[in-house]
Amino acid sequence: MKKVEDKRVNWLKDLLPKTFATAYPRIHAKIFCYNYDTRWLGTETCSQRVTTLAGNLLEAWSQLRPQNLATVFIAHSYGGLVVEKAIVQSRQPSSPFGALGKTLGGVILLGTPHRGSPSEKWGSKLARAAALLGLGQENALIDTREESAEIRDLIQEFAWSMIGANMCKARRVVIFFENKKSDYGRRLPSWLPGIKWEDIVSTFGFPDNKRRNSMKSQVVPESSAEITGFYKLALDADHFELNKFGDISEGNYGLVATNIVRIVHDIRMVYAQGGEREFEIKSTVPIEHLPGAIRFPSEKTIL
Repeated sequence: MKKVEDKRVNWLKDLLPKTFATAYPRIHAKIFCYNYDTRWLGTETCSQRVTTLAGNLLEAWSQLRPQNLATVFIAHSYGGLVVEKAIVQSRQPSSPFGALGKTLGGVILLGTPHRGSPSEKWGSKLARAAALLGLGQENALIDTREESAEIRDLIQEFAWSMIGANMCKARRVVIFFENKKSDYGRRLPSWLPGIKWEDIVSTFGFPDNKRRNSMKSQVVPESSAEITGFYKLALDADHFELNKFGDISEGNYGLVATNIVRIVHDIRMVYAQGGEREFEIKSTVPIEHLPGAIRFPSEKTIL
């Protein structure tokens, strides 16, 4: 969600349907938004494991996936690891979600930490401070340490899976990375409301106001976001702005939307040439939600 003047813009609801409607050939699709709770700052926190989140996503996908439709995942940050884990799990011989492997059309990744995050030190300090102040829990932090063995193993499995499905060569996995630094100091007040910056500077080792710029860094730089051999593009944004677009004319939105449209059109060609089942075309489709997701208004949108 991005605030533009006095209104909030949700690009999946407000921008993408317009892009699909003007694409040629016109794109008909169902858009689902899956949300999960990984809050580790504040009075209500939770602890989540990627395996559990991936399993929940697969279950929700299997319940609401329209028949005969290919699936394109769009994921931001840690959500990319959840999607990748879900894909890997679905391809296990004993998985009840094997249909995903047959209908997976593409994956858009926005700032996913494939080699951890060099900014993890600030996240650890914030979590430790929040826990001691009763406003969070330190063990809720996701393992995004640089060179995390868990992440490394997951990415290797995911990469081989996508290469085997020819999705790497066809550029149906697109990786976007940030080229701006994120300002942790500026965002801290919204994460810990009611707590003064000065109260935690000396106790927890944060820089004072004069040195707050030292808390600026790329959360997931190109070297972490990339997967060797996979298509990648830079967005002119910091990590927290990678998935927020306010207008269809924005350059960042154009880069992301163009690749989504290209992937969907490529899938149509593959289905047609390979004798696969055709896409199901609907004249009107609702902006729907998966269980636990952000609920959009129930209005119908022409795509």
